[in-house]
Amino acid sequence: SALLLDASCVVVTSVASVPALRRMETTLGLLPDPSRVVAAIVGPPAKRWPRALTGSLGPVTRRLLCARQVVAVPVETGLKITGVTPEPLPQPLLTAAGEILRITEAMPTHSKKDES
Repeated sequence: SALLLDASCVVVTSVASVPALRRMETTLGLLPDPSRVVAAIVGPPAKRWPRALTGSLGPVTRRLLCARQVVAVPVETGLKITGVTPEPLPQPLLTAAGEILRITEAMPTHSKKDES
């Protein structure tokens, strides 16, 4: 899609499970420039993943992990049950969102128009 080609970055989400990360790897392989991706993964930080999970990572996901473009998004059980309400979002979730924003803002802008 033209939107993906012109976007300065793309945020891809997944959960921290073997099947979900394999699907994410497939999706990353379809993107025109995976280096412009931030992976937001719901679950614990990568350093706490079980060996079976880290062993299942594909090459693109590993590159994102090495480039510090993977952000752990904490599981917030309350939000899973009630959804977003007028109450303030939990601080750990805001921290993860801030990290995603920091990474995306640091990415160089890119557009197909720049290549013309």
